[in-house]
Amino acid sequence: MRAFVSSLLCACGSVACAAPPPAVEAPPPEPASSSTEPQSAEWLYATDGVPGGRKAECRALVTGLESEAKCTGALCSHAASLAEDWLRVCKKLTPELSGDVERRVEELRKKARTAPVACEQEVERLLKNGCGKREDCAGDAQSWATRCADFSTPLVLRMLEVAIERGGGGRSQLDARACPALLADVQKAGACTQQFACQDGFAAIDTYRARCVSSARPISQTAAVLELAVRSGASAKVEPLAFAGGSKLDPALLPLIFEDGSGAVLMTCGKRATSVDAYLELRKPCTDGELVLARRFDGPEGPLLRVGRLPHLGDVAFLAAFPTLRVEGEPKARYRAALPAFLSSVDLAAKTAADPKQSTEALRILIAAIEGNIDAVRNSADLETALRAKDDALTPLFAALGEAKKKALHADLSSTKLVPGMLRGKSHELADVDVEGRVRLGAVTQAASVEMVDFLPKAVAAYQAALAGRWKLVEKKKLGTRDTEKLGLAADGEAARCGQAMKGVDAAEKILIACAFGLETCDEAKVVAAVQKAGESRRAAESSWPRSVLALASLPREQRAGAEKAAELAGCREPWW
Repeated sequence: MRAFVSSLLCACGSVACAAPPPAVEAPPPEPASSSTEPQSAEWLYATDGVPGGRKAECRALVTGLESEAKCTGALCSHAASLAEDWLRVCKKLTPELSGDVERRVEELRKKARTAPVACEQEVERLLKNGCGKREDCAGDAQSWATRCADFSTPLVLRMLEVAIERGGGGRSQLDARACPALLADVQKAGACTQQFACQDGFAAIDTYRARCVSSARPISQTAAVLELAVRSGASAKVEPLAFAGGSKLDPALLPLIFEDGSGAVLMTCGKRATSVDAYLELRKPCTDGELVLARRFDGPEGPLLRVGRLPHLGDVAFLAAFPTLRVEGEPKARYRAALPAFLSSVDLAAKTAADPKQSTEALRILIAAIEGNIDAVRNSADLETALRAKDDALTPLFAALGEAKKKALHADLSSTKLVPGMLRGKSHELADVDVEGRVRLGAVTQAASVEMVDFLPKAVAAYQAALAGRWKLVEKKKLGTRDTEKLGLAADGEAARCGQAMKGVDAAEKILIACAFGLETCDEAKVVAAVQKAGESRRAAESSWPRSVLALASLPREQRAGAEKAAELAGCREPWW
């Protein structure tokens, strides 16, 4: 070093250089520069157990730094320190790898300059101070690793594991999975169908609860349903489960959520369905099984999920008893499944109507098709589109219907029959047609409640054209005030019967649900009576709704507002099952 300084000063002309300094004994060689040795604590954590010497460590650390690239904030300082150490130690040893590390170190430094958030502050305290007097240091560390998985990296986790070991907690390996991954384990366990297999799933439940649920973080409704899916498969009796109010069910984890979001189907006739289509397929052959459901009930201490086991004696019977227990997507799936057969019947009706002598039979076929798929006809956009495509084919049939109506609504009829018949036939083309396809004044079918003009504009135009002359009769035969009042009273009566029937459906279902979910103690007689009441009320509702609709349509337009309001107050509504 002295020789170097003297030469430098001589070159600069600061001192005389005529003669070299007297020879001195050469100093011993200096130790290797510290700049070539690792200086960060992170190096020791990251290379622990890596064999093959320094060069092997350098290569291994490049892979390690790739894993650290996912760090998101202040904790990136540890990866940044490691990257800086790598450039100091490894750049000359493995120059071909230095480009990637140089690019990465700048990114890590930039991330590390952000202000630390709670998760980062928590682990930094633990890394700095150790476990202290904590009795369950490993548990605290694992809790952090789960809750703060978005911030943890392999390097941070390894440093945390060493901190636990130094604190006397023994050697441990932390699980880096976050709560969603642990909940996925519960979901997987819930695929069980046998008692002992379901019991094996308790471990997944315990792990999720231990790491992801606390008084400060109550279990969500989705997690509670997934837990009940496991427990209900392991035991016939399952205790109600409290969950966090305000949480909603996640359709990504629960494919069979009820339309109102109150719960989900857990098991279908002894099997698990993972889609709506699979669910409906399982129900088709099931005539002596049960559906296991989880449903929300609100109590004085908050919401509870209860498990109910409902008898499934057939698809139609279950729908009749429990019209509100439809899963999200079920109606559309049913509509799709019914569409081919429905359109086949419509085609048959159109083909039959090609023979004018067979128009009555054609109407019978069409009405049967509509009645058998009334919910889809009322609510399916796909069916409406498909039915519109049949407009031209059905035009002859509706023209024939108009001619048949013209004969029935003849000039000799009293105004109290002619006017209401024309009025309701104007908006509801299948009014006054019985199930056999015959035009008969006063006949009512479910199909008559559908306004066909929405589906078949051309066919309905042909129907209306056949009746054009009858509207001149209507103009001559005006209804008197007393006649209008009588029609209004009749509409009110039909609406009252409709509302009463719907209330009966609702009341019977509530009793059955209360029995199935353990809200009430029910003997067999009570259940049987409720099932019978549900069936009777359903049939009454299906009959009274079209009667109420046609009674309203029979009124002059200026008289309908009051009757419609009365129907609304009576609770008369369209059956949607």
